[in-house]
Amino acid sequence: MTTIMQRVLPRKSYFVALFVVWCTLYIFFPGIFRNTCLSSTQPSRNVPGYVAFSSVKIGRFTKVESKEYKGLSNVRSGLSKTITDSCTQKQYTCDPTVDTNNGFVYFLNNAQALTVKSYHAQHGLEHLNYFHYTYASVKRLTQLTLLPIYILATNSVDEKYLNDFRKLSSAVNVRVIRTQYDKLNISTVKPYHYHTFGKLEVFNPENTDGKMFLAFMDSDTFALHNIDEIFCLPKRFGAVKRDNVPTSLRHSFNSGVFVFSPNTSVYQALLDDVVATTGTLWANGEQSILNRRFGPTMSCLPVAYNCVGFGGYGSSAKSAKCSIKGSSDVEVWKRRKVLHVKLSDRRFAEALPSLSASWRTYLPTLLNYHPHIA
Repeated sequence: MTTIMQRVLPRKSYFVALFVVWCTLYIFFPGIFRNTCLSSTQPSRNVPGYVAFSSVKIGRFTKVESKEYKGLSNVRSGLSKTITDSCTQKQYTCDPTVDTNNGFVYFLNNAQALTVKSYHAQHGLEHLNYFHYTYASVKRLTQLTLLPIYILATNSVDEKYLNDFRKLSSAVNVRVIRTQYDKLNISTVKPYHYHTFGKLEVFNPENTDGKMFLAFMDSDTFALHNIDEIFCLPKRFGAVKRDNVPTSLRHSFNSGVFVFSPNTSVYQALLDDVVATTGTLWANGEQSILNRRFGPTMSCLPVAYNCVGFGGYGSSAKSAKCSIKGSSDVEVWKRRKVLHVKLSDRRFAEALPSLSASWRTYLPTLLNYHPHIA
């Protein structure tokens, strides 16, 4: 075709005609250029399944493209799942959807408190509060699991917020609970750590319909994939042990994600632990209480289930705590299950640009809550 055009057309006309043909093909047959022309990285706001990512490299630049998967076929019941205890290396296999005593749980108090200092926040996200973060986390989870999700809220949480949770899915169970932790004499180094002691309330079986095995999720967690296999672990306390931490020091875990069995006696024992240490100035909130009581005997979840430690390498996705060595967040997507990071913070968003973009699509419509946000 090129040879014929060169013979028939003058040199200038040849280049013009070739350009017109190229543009025509690009407009009417875009699939031809799919591997060389990059599509937008902004995922759809109405993703009914989940957003996966694949990388395309052109020259020295790597772009992450989103792919939408419809429905919940990837989490249908009747499928066996497997998880390995990272301390004992023992594998556990089960169908998590069969046991009706499994479920997820969140705790929410002080919902209107801002999550990130305004000078660190991404533009337009300066007013995000703990409701917004919890909403994004829960909404994502409803699209990844068939298991029930409990939100334990105090009576300080606005009823509008609670109704918005209820609208997400019939699997979401909102409970307004009476708490005991706020009646104790608790002192923390950072004021906002005071309400982390509210996590102790999830151990009260009265708050979660007597469920026997639950997974607690912090408000700033964001599930990348289905994680139902964590319910295959023995029904006792379990949390993530980092890869660079020896088994003998597993008691120094992060409490952003953990599995546990609600129990009245354990719940009271945890409150008693706080009373017994009255006068202590807690630097890490309730985490130290949980470390002391459960650390020595806990099951160890792999690091993939509570991925933290980003932002220390500029715009790189590297994280020693999460054992991520590459600079692209594609590695995080492929190898990790749960992010635990405040993605409205521009420092973390720069390190995890595509995952941050996906997370933003799960936020509620901000105009409903802050009309001055453009």
